[in-house]
Amino acid sequence: QSTWGALSFLMPAFLGLDTPFKWSVFMTYMTLWTGLRIIIYSSQQGQKYNTAAVVLLTETLKLAIATGMFLSNDGTLSDLLRLCSSNSRTFLKYSIPAGLYCLYNNLTFTILAVVNPSTYAILQNVRIIVTGLLYERMLQRKLSQMQWVAIVLLTIGCMVKEAKQFGADDADEKATPFLMYGLILVQTFCAVFAGVYNEVLLKGESIGVNLQNVFMYINSIGANVLFMALGLGNYSLAEALRWENMAPVLAPSVLSIALCYALIGVVTSLFLKHLNSVLKTIAAALEIFMTAITTLIFFGIPISPYTWVASALVSLGTYLYSVYPGPAPPSPSTQPPTATAGDEEKDAK
Repeated sequence: QSTWGALSFLMPAFLGLDTPFKWSVFMTYMTLWTGLRIIIYSSQQGQKYNTAAVVLLTETLKLAIATGMFLSNDGTLSDLLRLCSSNSRTFLKYSIPAGLYCLYNNLTFTILAVVNPSTYAILQNVRIIVTGLLYERMLQRKLSQMQWVAIVLLTIGCMVKEAKQFGADDADEKATPFLMYGLILVQTFCAVFAGVYNEVLLKGESIGVNLQNVFMYINSIGANVLFMALGLGNYSLAEALRWENMAPVLAPSVLSIALCYALIGVVTSLFLKHLNSVLKTIAAALEIFMTAITTLIFFGIPISPYTWVASALVSLGTYLYSVYPGPAPPSPSTQPPTATAGDEEKDAK
């Protein structure tokens, strides 16, 4: 505690990360995403696998981790079942972000079948600005003018990072149909709204985060199964469950990717519970620099001028967001207490 106090004195709270726990959540989130990109890059050996099977495996792993964390910290399996029954209304609320994320994933395949990846990656960065807008509206938190300048710089920085792909790869590409721009905006809104709405639930519902994660992942599995069963996804449910499609997913390289995605899902809930959606987009932008350094160290990939410029813009945006905070959020004392199985038993007595 005294060591942290000394560090806090020497370095003011970066991005509002004023406790060791907040720092650990922020850095773990960034590290997992960077590690995921390293794993994916190192395992690119032409291995084919069914993406629907990977999605189902990932959501199942998330549910298993969330259930394990509940059993370790909040109660027994009977407590979990009882809380699921007594909080059915909250459970149903999680069908909204789960359904939106499912729609987002399926739109990705539809859009990339027509739009080249670099155009898609650049347009996706509009989500940083959309996150700021929805964050202000849905959580009633005001961002300062300089924080909006910072968000614009972060958006430009992320776009610059992807701009290098336009030179040679896109010269012969057909013009992107206007409808695809609309679908990208719809997809972006789905992802951002789901993320901010998830933050609203995590901070507003009076139940533990582990139980909320269980709700989220049960709904996610249900949404994906429903999409595939109705033929709305890119693969049918029968295809995803065939052994010839499941077997490649269990290969160590693919399994490690699914596990990393699952861990990211759990850490994201802690991020939204204790930090916020805007900081999550900042962490994603800062991954540009972290990924560039790690790929240089592990694979000898040089850092391009585009990456240097992008890193400078992202660093400046992060600095401005940190030193020009918006109005203080509501006091934690006004937030509802977090309930666990033990708390309900006390109330019953």
